[in-house]
Amino acid sequence: MKEKYKIYNFLFEGNYLKDVSLNAKVAYGIYVDMLKDNINVKQDERGYKYIENARKYIIEELDICANTATKIHRELVDAGLIEEEWQGMNLPYRTYIKYYETIDLENTKEYEFLIKDCSNMLFKDTGFTNSDIREAQKIIIEKFGEFPFFEVGKIVDQINLNQFHLNDMKMIKYAIAYMLAKYRNVANIKDMMNKISYITIYDALDKTRKTNNIEPKVCTLAKEIFEIISRKYEY
Repeated sequence: MKEKYKIYNFLFEGNYLKDVSLNAKVAYGIYVDMLKDNINVKQDERGYKYIENARKYIIEELDICANTATKIHRELVDAGLIEEEWQGMNLPYRTYIKYYETIDLENTKEYEFLIKDCSNMLFKDTGFTNSDIREAQKIIIEKFGEFPFFEVGKIVDQINLNQFHLNDMKMIKYAIAYMLAKYRNVANIKDMMNKISYITIYDALDKTRKTNNIEPKVCTLAKEIFEIISRKYEY
């Protein structure tokens, strides 16, 4: 397994690809790297490069099931990022990767992912439970009286929460609300909030699930998000 792949900036710019999941964007980055490294790459009769048996490769590389790989490919096809060509019964698809020759390869460092650490978190259903959400709602109501949608909304607008499971989406909103209240007097908190990214969120979610902290999970998640951005930007 390769340790690190890149997720390209153009996948997050504008609204055209906003509904493409992070899983699919990670897979696209893997396929671009496969072309660069000449892994399972072949050339058709027209001279176009394609990846042979791309689904099998990504299933093995990310330890995901065939249904997950099929869903990812359906998203990429619908978004116009790949094309698939059926070769016949019992033969693998040809997968053509679009746009890879025009990607700005120097402008991708912000979106590097360590696949060996993140693949399980990205591709497996590890969302919070309904009990976690009810507990988070109770804490928010006690702290605010009502959910502070406006302030939280300004932050989550820069994060495509559709990348997350439904309960994760809810917990992220509650955690950000909790953090806004708990750390509102910290210097530069507004600037820090503007630097929350989906990478920050995934890192914080992973750390929250691994911790043995007896605090409610929404409090732990808020703390993890705050500590990650504090360390990253040295506030």
